[in-house]
Amino acid sequence: MVGRDVEGKVVVVGCRRVTAWWEAAVAEAKALEFGVEIAAKMNFSNVIFGSDAKNVVSAVENGREDRCPFGLSVTDITDYVTSFISCRWSHVLWDGNTVAHHVARLCTESGNEVLYFSDFPDAILALAEIDLI
Repeated sequence: MVGRDVEGKVVVVGCRRVTAWWEAAVAEAKALEFGVEIAAKMNFSNVIFGSDAKNVVSAVENGREDRCPFGLSVTDITDYVTSFISCRWSHVLWDGNTVAHHVARLCTESGNEVLYFSDFPDAILALAEIDLI
C-alpha cells in the first residue's frame, strides 16, 4: 500500500502479511481494504484508491455484497467510505503499480505489518517516482 498526497509525494507506505489461503481476488481485495483502513485512520478526507485488480475496483464501485470472502471484503471496504469527504476508485495498470508490489515484499522480509510514515527506503522512493511517469 502506498499513500500519496495531492502532488504525488509519498506520505505512507505499508503492508500487512496474513497467513491464509485466499484466491487472488480475495488477496487483492484485502490489500485494498488495508489501504482504505490506513487512510481512514490517518484522517485523509479526499481520497482516490487505485488497484491493478480490475475485478476488485469494479466490485467496490458497484457495491457487490455477498457472503463469500471476496464479497465480505468488498463490504468492509465500502463501509469505510463514510470516513471520507470524497472517495474515488481507479484501476491502474500492473506496470503503474510497481512500488506497491515492491512494498508487499517488505512483509515477507520484515514481519506481519510494516508501516512507514517518514524515512522511506530509497528503493521505494525511486520506484514511486517511476510509477508517476
